[in-house]
Amino acid sequence: MTAIKDPLAAVRAFERLELDAPAELHICGEGPLEGPLRARAARQPRGRRVLFHGRLPRAEFLGRLPRFDLLIACSRFESFGLAALEAVAAGVAVL
Repeated sequence: MTAIKDPLAAVRAFERLELDAPAELHICGEGPLEGPLRARAARQPRGRRVLFHGRLPRAEFLGRLPRFDLLIACSRFESFGLAALEAVAAGVAVL
């Protein structure tokens, strides 16, 4: 079975960003990669935090979207990205 989502790629990209200010990566959802994600998150450089929110009810997720600068869609294969569409509608950039 092929993994549909690759959140570790988002965490690896977050690690490589050259930033002049503190930054946070918020991970919404849960799944079999949560353990490795948390282990990787614990090794973030100073000034970077990875926060885990678990599975959120749809209304709560939509309420949080406008506070974010960017939504990273981790799906490798997706015929229609509803979360990405919702992010764009909330004025949030999508990667």
